[in-house]
Amino acid sequence: MTGLIYRYAWDAPRKHDVEFAVYSHAVEEKMPAGLLHYTAHVDDWLLIYFHDVARFEAHGEWKSVPPGHLVVWAPGQARSYGNADGEWTHSWIQVTGRRVLPLLKSVSISAGTPWRAGGPQLIEHGIRQMHTELTTPANPSTRILGNCFENWLLMLARDANDPELVPNRRLRSLKSLLDMQTGTPLTLQAMASIAGISPSHLSALFRKTYGHAPVTYHILRRIDAARYLLVNRSISISEVADRTGYPDLQAFSRMFKRVVGVSPRAYREQTSQVRMQQLPLQDKLLPERRVTNSPRNRIRHLMHTQR
Repeated sequence: MTGLIYRYAWDAPRKHDVEFAVYSHAVEEKMPAGLLHYTAHVDDWLLIYFHDVARFEAHGEWKSVPPGHLVVWAPGQARSYGNADGEWTHSWIQVTGRRVLPLLKSVSISAGTPWRAGGPQLIEHGIRQMHTELTTPANPSTRILGNCFENWLLMLARDANDPELVPNRRLRSLKSLLDMQTGTPLTLQAMASIAGISPSHLSALFRKTYGHAPVTYHILRRIDAARYLLVNRSISISEVADRTGYPDLQAFSRMFKRVVGVSPRAYREQTSQVRMQQLPLQDKLLPERRVTNSPRNRIRHLMHTQR
């Protein structure tokens, strides 16, 4: 993604008896922790692409939605969504017209069901095209907008279902999530659910691609986060443990020593005299057979528990 963030509301009469119209949209809108609630008196279609883990309410039930998924709300449906636990980012578009429902059905998208979309680049590309038609000509064409919307859905569907792209894209999305979410431990089953791949298949693919099984990789990222936090002596070791997903201080100390080779307290004492030198990422991702002298080898036995 380019990091572009914009919102736009088309200042036009809300005529719903039309072929197609766009009323507002945003790309990569960052939100603070919290949930948004809108009443059922909304008469447009809303399509939201979640860049981060989020939750939404459908038919009175709260559901989790993994990053990289699109959720659609039909006219008249109440809308509640967000992430109460942390900041989250979403891209969205609000549309109306007779073409919307047939086009959604043509790519098997139904309201209230998370749909694994293509990558965020395609999300931005499609919304940008409609944004350009809305803002460039003096008289935007609803026909061109409808065609842009149709082509966007078709490209998302093709990318989402390409057998050559799906595994790599899912792995990249999961890896990005594990890199960022160092404060919450995830089970292999939870990771597989997020990636949409069976646990055994995910473990094999992730290990082949990144050199570690996914749970092991996440442990390493959490311990890396702990190393960074330990440099700040104003943060207690128990708080460091809690921030990296270890409510049990003893469990944290055992895992830290297993990975780093020294206890958190000893590590803090070392770094009070010598500036912390963080291992480069590529070294962390080398397959275990190539890092036989690394202290990280101390957790090799974890790999066997995830097969």
